[in-house]
Amino acid sequence: MAKLRTFIDSGVLLAAFKAGGELAENALQLVRASTPLVEAAEREAEAVGLSAMDALHIASAKHAACEDFVTAEKPTKPLFRVTGIQVTTIRPLA
Repeated sequence: MAKLRTFIDSGVLLAAFKAGGELAENALQLVRASTPLVEAAEREAEAVGLSAMDALHIASAKHAACEDFVTAEKPTKPLFRVTGIQVTTIRPLA
């Protein structure tokens, strides 16, 4: 079975951190920013109106060849206009 690569944004990581313990330790990861990554983030931000942080998250996820991006954002946010990666929210859909 193929391995699924997923990027989890900081909202999900913060929720895990607040839970504490092993869950928090396993959830925390650092992403090293590089010039090409920042340039990719700028393109993402300009394309769909992302905030700087969301743009860096998306650029990082795409750079890591992730297939899914999990977020705590509402589905009405610009993040859901991104192409090239599936964006999924942990929020209940009304």
